[in-house]
Amino acid sequence: MLMSHWWKLGIVVVFFPLAGLAQTEDEPLAAVRTLLQNGQNDAAISRLEEIAVSQPALSGLQHQLGRAYYAKGDYLVAIEHLKLALKQDQDDRDATQLLGLSYYLTGQPAKAIPFLRQFQSEAEGRTPDAAFVVALCYALTKQHDEAMRVISRLYDLRADSPAAHLIFARTLLLQGLDLVAEREAREALRQSPALPEAHFVLGQAALYRADFAKAIAEFQAELEVNPGYAPAFSRLGEAYFREGKWNDAQSVVRRSISLDARSPGSYILLCKILLHNRESLLALRAAQRAVSMDSRDYTAHYLLSQAYRQTGQSELARREMQIAALLEQQRASSNR
Repeated sequence: MLMSHWWKLGIVVVFFPLAGLAQTEDEPLAAVRTLLQNGQNDAAISRLEEIAVSQPALSGLQHQLGRAYYAKGDYLVAIEHLKLALKQDQDDRDATQLLGLSYYLTGQPAKAIPFLRQFQSEAEGRTPDAAFVVALCYALTKQHDEAMRVISRLYDLRADSPAAHLIFARTLLLQGLDLVAEREAREALRQSPALPEAHFVLGQAALYRADFAKAIAEFQAELEVNPGYAPAFSRLGEAYFREGKWNDAQSVVRRSISLDARSPGSYILLCKILLHNRESLLALRAAQRAVSMDSRDYTAHYLLSQAYRQTGQSELARREMQIAALLEQQRASSNR
């Protein structure tokens, strides 16, 4: 089962910095490496498979097959080749790190940890994204103290500080670990009752489990200590919308937009409210604004289709629905 939450983080998973590879390659494998560097993953794999037929025991072959399949995003196949590469050379650090990342990206954080932990100190010092992956693996395997320690070092914070608990809470929330996230956010508030964004995390957790009254209370509490925080207004609007409080939802989402006019999500929510209220022309403008900000957002195109339909523009509505369907199909394919 592939990881379902890692993409939410906006993390670009990259190779950890290494001192250098000690791979000895003959000419065919050197040519393959050139193909990989040029992004020609399929061509590289085809060439490697040809080599495997004639020279199955060639030194470095399994290493390059693992790298090629990793680069292609076929992490399950990459795992098998990288394990073979490590059998041939247990000091192959490149294969070690890629194997750890492949385990992580296929939803096997417990298996990833022993491999990624070897690069933890390097990652914390040089590659924040890589250190974050290690912390996520600890969090996903309920090793919360270890995860907190990595995150604290990553952000140069005292391990038991309110800020460390808050950052950890946000990390846990993004991974769907809502109950633990709430615990950490409450600890942050216990130590620092006016800490910005802690109530926001609690509101997000409540919204995820459809406890709208609790979400509304937490977002309102956030705005008391952080009155200029646009996301709190936007998520408060979402909670009001899902409670059927249309006027309240419209009021707060407009305030969110006045604070931050660059968020397509706020325009999407505004469009939903306006469509419900049959304010078709205003809904159309909101949907067009959302699409102009993120042309690959399925929901924005879907709502634009609905707005065109409400305004009697059936041909344009059909076009936008086709775009939305195509984007959804592409999203589903990329998550397989």
